Amino acid sequence: MAEPLVSIEDLGIHYRRAARLLERERPPVRAVDGVSFSILEGETLGLVGESGCGKSTLGRTLTGVRRPSAGAIRYRTRDGEVVDLAALSTEARARYYREIRMVFQDPQSSLNPRMRVVDVIGEPLRNFGLVPRGKIKARVAELLDLVGLRPEYIDRYPHAFSGGERQRIGIARAIATDPRLLVADEAVSALDVSIRGQIVNLLWSLKERLGLTYLFISHDLALVRSIADRVVVMYVGKLVETGPTEALFARPYHPYTAALLAAVPVPRRGARPPRATVRGEVADPANPPAGCRYHPRCPFATERCRTEIPAMRDIAPGRRVACHHAETIDLTDFGTATASLPDRKNILNLGAQT
Repeated sequence: MAEPLVSIEDLGIHYRRAARLLERERPPVRAVDGVSFSILEGETLGLVGESGCGKSTLGRTLTGVRRPSAGAIRYRTRDGEVVDLAALSTEARARYYREIRMVFQDPQSSLNPRMRVVDVIGEPLRNFGLVPRGKIKARVAELLDLVGLRPEYIDRYPHAFSGGERQRIGIARAIATDPRLLVADEAVSALDVSIRGQIVNLLWSLKERLGLTYLFISHDLALVRSIADRVVVMYVGKLVETGPTEALFARPYHPYTAALLAAVPVPRRGARPPRATVRGEVADPANPPAGCRYHPRCPFATERCRTEIPAMRDIAPGRRVACHHAETIDLTDFGTATASLPDRKNILNLGAQT
């Protein structure tokens, strides 16, 4: 079994808010609150949940964009040493972040419109001193070819490219530093549907070619099922369920996971049977409900759910869940999405044909 490349332990990411008139202090926004999980070397880990649950905040913290308020981020280096990135100074941890890079959601806003492609992709090479200045252009040309773009585009500006091409430039920038972990934050959600298969195919081929590990953040569960080895489900800053992808899709243990899966559009003939829907609104991370944070929306909630926070616990081999009643509740009526969805082979074929 592969070893963890990154182990997140009791991670907290809190934001302080300015007090209003006549207020002494406002409670902080607990965007991520006591989260623990590992990313195994060589795997694709899917991180899913509704908007505002803390997915992107967690991903940006992994890449050093934000500092955590609490907890540890243990990273295993190439020589096997384990370092806590959260405990290091900004200067000490900078060298490790060349190995943990991010592909952003919007390729238009993530690329500086005043920089040529050679400068966009070459910037991390210069910042980390990876390539002599006189050889940066040649290395950028190699990276463009690696992501499926013509090297002669090197002197163009981002506005000259389509959305899919701009995302390829963003991917080239991310892999320029020879990373080990890529955090893909909704990396295809801003693209046309016709282009998404090509970009997913590119990410998958780069994983195989470069030996990458992925944290794939998405709200598209059909896509996550197609590419992820394991899935982590978040709700209002907390983990509610984790497990191997196929096992989790076939048999969710948490009502929130089941509700998310029920929302996956599945093509079928004839009338679609009614499915349960999620009631109410997402809880406020600055003022979460007592007990289980999902209980105001959960049809199975009991008094225990309203008063006692459920611990994340093992429930089956490779499966963990934070629900008091996971063994006893019947999630059949949620109609989870178990219909056939694209597998990795089909996605690779799709990318090869487009």
